[in-house]
This record gives sequence, C-alpha cells and structure tokens, in this order.
Amino acid sequence: MFKNCKTGKVTDTASVQNHATAFYYRVRLTFNDSTGKFAGVSFCNAVGGDYKIHEKNKIIVTTFGGTKKMCLYEGKFWDAFHAASSYKRENDNLYILYNNDTEEMMFVKEK
Repeated sequence: MFKNCKTGKVTDTASVQNHATAFYYRVRLTFNDSTGKFAGVSFCNAVGGDYKIHEKNKIIVTTFGGTKKMCLYEGKFWDAFHAASSYKRENDNLYILYNNDTEEMMFVKEK
C-alpha cells in the first residue's frame, strides 16, 4: 500500500488485480538488521539491497537493485525505496516513509 501522508490518499496495491493473469500483486521482503541487507520479490522482480539505520528511525537505502521487468506499480516501488527517509513499526506492520516522510509504503508481516 502506498499512502500520501499529507492528503491521506491511499493506493492499495494488494487489491489491484491484473485481469490478464488474475494475479494479485504482493511484495515480500526480508530485512536483516544485523547485516543491513534486505531481499525479496517486488511486484514482478527479484530485489535486494543494503540499508543503514540511524537515530530517530531514520533509514538510508545505500544500494537497491534487482531484475528489470516492468509491471504495474514497479516504478513507484523502486522510486520509493530510492527516496526512503525513515521507518516505523506498528503492531505487525512496517512502514517505509519516503520523499522526506511525506509518503509511506506499508508492509504487513506474513503469518
């Protein structure tokens, strides 16, 4: 899910359906705070990279890359990671804030 923190506008990618394939878009990422690495699958690509955590929940993504297939929301996902500015955790949700904390991506922990 992408959210504009100023306007409250939400783009719920989990409910966006690609009618050609009847596939629901999911992003699955694993973060390892001890190594500062993350990896997983975005909308249609394998992705990974490195990050650094700083005081007051500030995050800097130092490297980010993956396969380069184009699909719905992929560009927004990549742009958001490149512009990551902070994060927060609430319950089982991880929020990556970007564009100077004006927008966020929400990740829900798989059970």
